Amino acid sequence: MKKLYSWKSKAGQKDYLERLKKNNTESAIEYDKSKNFDLGDYIHHDKFGYGFILKVMNQTKVEVFFADVQRIMLQNWSNK
Repeated sequence: MKKLYSWKSKAGQKDYLERLKKNNTESAIEYDKSKNFDLGDYIHHDKFGYGFILKVMNQTKVEVFFADVQRIMLQNWSNK
């Protein structure tokens, strides 16, 4: 069963991201819009850097927390 995550504040989110970066830089998943992500997944984006999945909005969109910004990103996206 996947662990449930809850962040009460921006400070908590930043602290969580810093702990991930400190302990797991090699384990970050390279962001690719065709991949499927879960809540709490630690990712790396070429432009925005390291972040984690803050919210799975639906099958094709996730909200990602990066150190400087939150972004809505694509997932399960096909270029067909």
